[in-house]
Amino acid sequence: MSSTDFHLRHLIRSAGGAGEQQAHKLVDDAFAIIEGNASRFSAGEDFPPELLVLFSEAASDLGGHELQVQRALELHDRLGSEDDQFRARALLVRCLFEARLGTATHRLKGFHLLQQLQYALRFLVQALGIATEAGWAQNDTRYGFLVYNASLVFWNVARPMCRLGWQRHIVNETAQVLDALRKVRDASAGGAAGKGGKDASGGVAIPTQVDLPWLIELTLNLAFGLEDAGRDADAQKKADEAGPLLDECAKEQQAAAAGKGEDEEMAVAARIAKLRSLVLNARAYFARKAPGKTKEEIDKASGSTMTGTVYFATNGGIAPENCGEELIKAWQIIDKDFDLRAAVAAFDPQDPKGNQAAGGGRANLKPQRLIDLACAVRAACFAKLWPLAVTMLSRLERYQVPAGRARILADLSRSETDVWHACNVKKVDPTTKMLLDPREQAKREVEVRARAARLCEQCIMTAKRNEETDLVEESAVVMWNLSRELMCSEHRLKVHKCIQKSSEILEEIQSARLVQLRVQLHFEVGSCEVAQDLLTKASVEFARAQINDYTVADSQLAEAMRQQLAENVGGAGRDPAPFIRKFDAAIREQTHLLHWKLNLYAEPTDPADQVMLLLDQVQRQRGVKNDKGEEMPLSEEKAKLNHNLLVQGFAKLETELEELIGNDRLQALSNQFQPPPRTIATAGALQPLPCQAPATVSEGGPPAAEMAVGGAAPTPILDKRPKSQREDAIVKAKRVVMLMCKVGLEAYRVEEGGLAIRACEKAIATAVGDLAFGPSPIEVEGGILLAEAAYTKARCLAWEIEDLGLLNGVDEEIEPEAKAVEEKEAVVQFEDLGSESEEEFLELTPEEKAAASAKKRELIQALLFGMSKSYEFGQTWLVANGLVHWWNLHLDLVYFSHEQPELLARTLQEYRDALKEIQRYLVGETALPDADLKPDLVAGLALANINAGIAAGQLGVLETDQLLVLKRLGACQRKEIVARVVQLCRTKEKPLPDLVRLRPSRLEAAPPAAADKGKAAKGAPPPDASADKGDLQGNEADVIAAVMSMPQAKDGDEAKKYVEQAISLLQKWTPSPSDEAMLTLWIELWTRLGRHCLAKPMQPSLGAKYALMCGIQGLLVAISVILHFNVAN
Repeated sequence: MSSTDFHLRHLIRSAGGAGEQQAHKLVDDAFAIIEGNASRFSAGEDFPPELLVLFSEAASDLGGHELQVQRALELHDRLGSEDDQFRARALLVRCLFEARLGTATHRLKGFHLLQQLQYALRFLVQALGIATEAGWAQNDTRYGFLVYNASLVFWNVARPMCRLGWQRHIVNETAQVLDALRKVRDASAGGAAGKGGKDASGGVAIPTQVDLPWLIELTLNLAFGLEDAGRDADAQKKADEAGPLLDECAKEQQAAAAGKGEDEEMAVAARIAKLRSLVLNARAYFARKAPGKTKEEIDKASGSTMTGTVYFATNGGIAPENCGEELIKAWQIIDKDFDLRAAVAAFDPQDPKGNQAAGGGRANLKPQRLIDLACAVRAACFAKLWPLAVTMLSRLERYQVPAGRARILADLSRSETDVWHACNVKKVDPTTKMLLDPREQAKREVEVRARAARLCEQCIMTAKRNEETDLVEESAVVMWNLSRELMCSEHRLKVHKCIQKSSEILEEIQSARLVQLRVQLHFEVGSCEVAQDLLTKASVEFARAQINDYTVADSQLAEAMRQQLAENVGGAGRDPAPFIRKFDAAIREQTHLLHWKLNLYAEPTDPADQVMLLLDQVQRQRGVKNDKGEEMPLSEEKAKLNHNLLVQGFAKLETELEELIGNDRLQALSNQFQPPPRTIATAGALQPLPCQAPATVSEGGPPAAEMAVGGAAPTPILDKRPKSQREDAIVKAKRVVMLMCKVGLEAYRVEEGGLAIRACEKAIATAVGDLAFGPSPIEVEGGILLAEAAYTKARCLAWEIEDLGLLNGVDEEIEPEAKAVEEKEAVVQFEDLGSESEEEFLELTPEEKAAASAKKRELIQALLFGMSKSYEFGQTWLVANGLVHWWNLHLDLVYFSHEQPELLARTLQEYRDALKEIQRYLVGETALPDADLKPDLVAGLALANINAGIAAGQLGVLETDQLLVLKRLGACQRKEIVARVVQLCRTKEKPLPDLVRLRPSRLEAAPPAAADKGKAAKGAPPPDASADKGDLQGNEADVIAAVMSMPQAKDGDEAKKYVEQAISLLQKWTPSPSDEAMLTLWIELWTRLGRHCLAKPMQPSLGAKYALMCGIQGLLVAISVILHFNVAN
């Protein structure tokens, strides 16, 4: 051995044990020797070929030396070495190199990454062929270590694809690795029987210890791949194979731990318990559709009847209606001293800890039984059986659960039940002894969610410390589900540290199945950093989000999205990237902005980038805050600066848009991608074109833009396909439109109404045809900006109308009936504007009146456009914002129409039509969810529609089918609408609507009462609302209908019937002394009834008697409130 050879070996060996910085230097020195002696590597020369393999292994493990690894492998391939262990090891290194070429170098995603990884796995399969070739592995086991190493390389390479929708593509490779690993284990077991290190065939036996837990995990991984491929029967059979392997593993490890002390035996027992949980949970998952005897086998294997019930409940193997009963039965087998069913029946929603129901004695339970009980609580949370979960959890905490798995599960359940209680059970204010008002209730929900997120953060860190990977993922999912309502600029910082720690730990364990959540968490953390002006940290988080491949498989997309992808757009097909990677656009935008904000030595040349930075500068201009924390208006100097910047930015955008699409330039552009001429124009190194980086480097294989799946013919990969000139111009134009919308929004913020209207009008008028955003769910941000621009335009138009002293919604071209009414209206309007001096009413010319009415129509169209665009993109919260804008801008008309009903006769036809259009967002298939609407707003819009329709002579608004909005309202709002409807029906001599069909929806959805009141129904639902005397059951509609019918009664006897009907309904109701809204409604209904009793046609003496009784009933509320307050204190 020459000195150079010895030195090279020493460098390679030392690199494996040195520190990172020293290791990089040693690898560079070794490569310098290899490169300088490349011609001396051969079997008979100075340097043997295996040195190249050893170097490539060391450099590959260290990372960051891909070119050196590639050069070493090329030199080794040129030598044409025989198929020995070094040839197989070189193939394994080549597999890792090709995989990193796709994941790290080119950062491929989706089918591009799959194609590259499949190409990389070809080298691993070749290595397996060498290691398991006939004559080697069948005669002896000296190459078994190669198979074991190949299985580790396989997991490292295929891990990004081991998730739903993608694992089906690597089933064959997984099966080959698993079969080879099983053969090595069988051969090693047979070779160990021989004496003197030789087996029966006379070959040299080098037994390879195949870790059984690793074999079990690969088996389950293959089972999930088979299920992903639609082979459910094979998947279940493969999962069942893990059972015997688990038993064998337990025997081996227990035998090895025997005699080594109690600590070792406990450690082995803990490892076996984790592995058993993994296997049994997987078996329950695959048998969820047809449990058969699997549940009994799981119970027998685990030694607890709780295990099978929990696993099948969490995996959907038990019907939801039976889940509660099954969990109760399983619980009582372990906790025999506690009657869980009776405790759930006695559950009090006002007791969030369930202490009143979960009392009683307790026995001593082993730690494993406590884990079983904690799993049962988690199963109840999965099934959304909240009363059962709260009662279980309260009972479990009486056992003083120790730290570990049971404590983590209990804390996760506590976080979920606390949020459920905060969102569904109203809390009593400890000071006033009344229920919290809506604002305090919302504040309470935010605080509870933030506290629950912090508790989940503790669970994540504890699970990571205890190496409970499954609990790390479960805790992260629970934390995200509970805190995602806080992911807005107002509340995001409350959970900043929680989501940051969660993203770091998920990144550390390289969770494959939660990769989409990892990307979302990185994005939210980056947004938090941007809000705190930590731009460098934010850019790091966005870069981490861009690295991960979270592409959604086509099989996981909704049917509507698959139909959109099937459309032939531009002759080349639609690019699926926005559909299958929905965060890319937002991350790319934030990254681009941070790039220019952090670049101190360059200025953007693209006008869109210049306006982007300009808008960022305007947005950062904020007024100072006063002592109350309220933001004051901008100073005159700052406002002028912002105006100038916005005008400059809008001018640049108009010029850029004209250059892109003006004079039909868009139609003249090519609709087919045309690659640029391949000529060498400079002496510099050639760079890969965008979207044309090689997906593979296989010779003779499919092109980089084609993919063969399941043996079918190769199909083109449209993901991130090259765009034509026309498509590229459309993308740029849409970005300009979005920036115009932002200019309009900022102009409104600085009170530059004229500029805001111009910018919003230009953006809305441009975003049509080829420049239209969508279809949903892609380009959602563009749709949101268009809707907000429409709302902004409407508010700016309202400013101009207000300056004229006019009401929105009124047609100025229709003259009022009397001059006095017009003067009164003008005076009231000027007083409402807050003018301290008397202003002279100016008579508008006919042209000015027509122009004002046109502005009002334009305002209405803008609001309707914004709501329609919001609904088109599925943004129901933004539709609700549009309803709020509509109500605020027409509130004066609604207010003054109560004093001057003749105003409604002068309303615009567009106003009445728009009110009808708005009703589709309140009721029916297109109705907004309750979480996005306030009941008072819904009631106001419904009343406005009724009044406007009646003023136009449209009595159809009083029909039952037109009043279905009552079904989603509360008692206070229903009362007002029914009162108005009954008054109009009696006045117009029209039959009353069917109030039975208008009962609240919550009563129709309520579960029926249990037949046996001493026994709760399955799953322990809350008691029927019909038994609650504090619930009006929708009878407030019948009460107010009777009250409002009294003035129209024929005589005193008919009026008396209405009174007795109302009194009989009211006497069935006892409002809660802590519910201020219901107490107010109680007083109002009784007093209104009393006032009508004193009016005709009631007889005076009888009416006075009833009125006195109604007054006394109203006073009883004050007494009950005083008593309740004194008792509470």
